[in-house]
Amino acid sequence: MVENTPQDRTDQIVAAIRSHWKGNQRCPLCHSNKWTLGELSAIPSFDEPNVDFGCVHPTVPIVCLVCGNTLLFNAMVLGIVSEPNQPGTRPLELDYVPVAEGK
Repeated sequence: MVENTPQDRTDQIVAAIRSHWKGNQRCPLCHSNKWTLGELSAIPSFDEPNVDFGCVHPTVPIVCLVCGNTLLFNAMVLGIVSEPNQPGTRPLELDYVPVAEGK
């Protein structure tokens, strides 16, 4: 199996976003059309009061270069990341460091 280069992955992400993002692609805040692609990230999800960061939502951030407005695209919906527990995939790992109270 051939591994994707970082540029291949970026091209795949951009193509997936373009295929889903229809119509006006201007920032809803400043009306710029200058966007940059952020790094593949993960947003933890939890159910209070039982905080369990075992569930994450892989996301691709798109950031407006003028005002900083950030759009988050779900990487599983885009087809960039496979759903967990499918053959050939592994769950995303997220290092969680709690913030000390009063800081």
